[in-house]
Amino acid sequence: MDSPRDITVMAYPETVHWNLPISLLDFEKLKDGFEAHTMEDKWEVKSTYSKESNSYCATWTRSWTDTPFYALVLRRNLSKSVGPIIESVVFESFTYAAIHITAEMAKKEVVWLARGVLACDIEAYPEIDIDEVFNYPLQDPTDTELAPEETAPTS
Repeated sequence: MDSPRDITVMAYPETVHWNLPISLLDFEKLKDGFEAHTMEDKWEVKSTYSKESNSYCATWTRSWTDTPFYALVLRRNLSKSVGPIIESVVFESFTYAAIHITAEMAKKEVVWLARGVLACDIEAYPEIDIDEVFNYPLQDPTDTELAPEETAPTS
């Protein structure tokens, strides 16, 4: 998968197949991405095309650190019976505070970001309440069962 930002720099990347239908307009918005212009723009979205897989990869990074958190693999599907889809999502599965991010949490977060930053509709995904995103359960810092063996990089 070609990407201007190597998503392998995620400390704990996980990939989940999704096949979520999206409109052609949402496909174009995700493909076009977003470049931060001020510090208030916390996220950037850069998209690249992979000729081998005939798909786009829209990578979400924090604007001031260039750290990748999500990547959506998009497929246009030119068939009249099947429109564009989000084929899969790659996400950072542990936060720097060692909070485990599940696939459902990651999907909800990236859809919420796509709707907020890129004005996507993503009608096939239910409406999201702000209280449902980036709201992680508190964990006991001594509980090593949920935390990864190595800590995430601090730089």
